[in-house]
Amino acid sequence: MKNIAKKEFVVSKTEVIRRERAFANLLTSILIGLILGLNKVILEQPCLSATGILIFILLQVFAFILVIRFFKTFSKMEILLTEGCLQRNSKQGCEKFLLKNVKKIEVKKTTRKTVREMKIFFYDGTFMFINGLDNFLQFKQDMLKKLGKEVVLKEYSEPIDFDHPLFYTILGLVIGFFSVLLTKYLMKLDTNAMNTVLIAIFLYIFAVGIYLITQKPISKRYGNKPK
Repeated sequence: MKNIAKKEFVVSKTEVIRRERAFANLLTSILIGLILGLNKVILEQPCLSATGILIFILLQVFAFILVIRFFKTFSKMEILLTEGCLQRNSKQGCEKFLLKNVKKIEVKKTTRKTVREMKIFFYDGTFMFINGLDNFLQFKQDMLKKLGKEVVLKEYSEPIDFDHPLFYTILGLVIGFFSVLLTKYLMKLDTNAMNTVLIAIFLYIFAVGIYLITQKPISKRYGNKPK
């Protein structure tokens, strides 16, 4: 930070810990929601229910390990800001963006008025996301000072407090409980209706898979892999 023309910003450790805890809270709440929804089944078939719950817990542990590994990689990302260039260094490589090519910036704020994320659009049609930075507000201010007046700035706030401790608890309970209700409803359908629903679910998963492969939304937020 001693060099005024070049500043380095790193990922906030506090934010990474918050995201890890939020994900753990979500998984735990989903499990509790499933148990609440399956209360009658658990009482009627305790052995079968215990086996199913154990398998689900193992899947959750596996998912949590993957997320922790992802956040560990994300925490090593750094952003370098110079007079004419924005550089993102991550495990996937180094990306450089010329500030003169910036067309528009969208700033997403939390309900507490802190910066959640910045989406930067360039004249060539590409864009990048920046989030989770330590001293994010300072980064925003420093970057805006280096941009021309023609750059469009749009700021908006999230509709609810996603950082509230109870948010992921309630979300997990709802997901778990209604997943059980949906499963019970599907089991009551006749064969033709069930096949239709399964085909719709398959097409939806297929479409989401194609979107993730072609658009790479996660890579765009946390660093593109080098071509």
